[in-house]
Amino acid sequence: MKWTYEPDENNTVRYTLGIKGERTLYCFGINPSTATPQKLDPTVNRVRQIAEGNGYDGWMMFNVYPKRETIFHQLHAYRNDSIHKKNVEAIRRCIIEDKNETIDIWAAWGNLLLGKKYLSGCFFDILQGIKEEKKIRWLSAGENQNGTPKHPLYRPKATILLPFDMEAHERKFLL
Repeated sequence: MKWTYEPDENNTVRYTLGIKGERTLYCFGINPSTATPQKLDPTVNRVRQIAEGNGYDGWMMFNVYPKRETIFHQLHAYRNDSIHKKNVEAIRRCIIEDKNETIDIWAAWGNLLLGKKYLSGCFFDILQGIKEEKKIRWLSAGENQNGTPKHPLYRPKATILLPFDMEAHERKFLL
């Protein structure tokens, strides 16, 4: 197992962070904070713990939008197309490199996908970039009242990931 970590040259953007294993859990958040391989933040640490607790020997953190920001409302007002395209490609490349025919992806963006107008379009582009590459089994740590998947930070370490109906989520939030 080895670390995968792809920031931009200024470390203001992060495309991927995690450890690939024989059985890797891919996790989608909204945007990255300051976590690095040397210093995981609480959310990424919880992703690691829940992945391990569900029998995965690797985990990979992706984000719908790659701009590092600890305060969500300070994210870009409009999508930066350059970093968005690089994000889609980094995620696609990472998934293509997985040797398994079927991969598990944890939907973990909480209600924040609805918090900026451009985020659902970003996620739609990512989905189009990965759907045809692998069979995907979508998972969540439960759902919020509105049907969005719960964010990992406040989930217990012993959380069991459950099937997530991504098609229904797409119809409701992305189309």
